Amino acid sequence: MTSVPDDNVELARWLEDSGRRRAVRLEDGPEKLLAHLESRAGRKLRSREEIDAFIGHIEREREEIRRAAERRRIGRELSFVALLAAAAAQYYFVDIAVQIAHLHSNYYFVASR
Repeated sequence: MTSVPDDNVELARWLEDSGRRRAVRLEDGPEKLLAHLESRAGRKLRSREEIDAFIGHIEREREEIRRAAERRRIGRELSFVALLAAAAAQYYFVDIAVQIAHLHSNYYFVASR
């Protein structure tokens, strides 16, 4: 009779352990994963140096993409600042034109001799 609670405890431990484990597909062994990585990389990755070179290449590409995005952002912000300056100048000149238009005209009559 004492073996029944022990079986339940054992089953509970097994369920806990199986819940913590990561599911691994049997067809995804290290060799197949390496072959898939090599097919995606387009080159053989058989040594640490080759892997480091590949990762370095990827990091350089990511850095170039980041720099290009930074240049685009700076160009976009400079364009917006230039447009803002043009809008402020236009507002100023239109305001001056409106003020000139509202000036009263003075007519002077000179008597002829």
